[in-house]
Amino acid sequence: LRVISILEKSLGAYHPNVATCLNNLAQLLQATNRLADAEPLYWRALAIDERSYDKDHPNVAMSLACVAHMLQATNRMAEAEPLMRRHLEIFLKFTVSTGHQHPHLQAAIENYVGLLSQMGRSSAEVQLFSVAAKDVLAELKRWLEFIASERRLSPKTCEAYARDVSF
Repeated sequence: LRVISILEKSLGAYHPNVATCLNNLAQLLQATNRLADAEPLYWRALAIDERSYDKDHPNVAMSLACVAHMLQATNRMAEAEPLMRRHLEIFLKFTVSTGHQHPHLQAAIENYVGLLSQMGRSSAEVQLFSVAAKDVLAELKRWLEFIASERRLSPKTCEAYARDVSF
């Protein structure tokens, strides 16, 4: 906690490095089964990241995943689901807007499928989402390859398309 206090004084309470430090401490607390101590740190780190970055920034997605995993660990699946879904949506939007698959997109899909399964969703429903997600990912890859090979769409066109995409 002393390091966090020093960072807050030198960088400001809402600096992204403070959020990183809070997340790291929360992960340590979670690993030592001190979930009640970890939870407020995760939430605070998420609040800082949401304030520091755009709401669809990958750093926000990572903080969302940390909170969602902690909620899963405390058997609060219904609370974790919208956070994990938003985490996945951010990586999908990143992929569409940049023309490059985010390195954490596949893991985000797998984490969301795992959460749906833990929530007691039917195996058919989980399988349907998993197949649909793989199809979407395959289509995104084909689209990105087309853009790279044909160069028919400008970066501004891709950004405009990404703004219009609703997940």
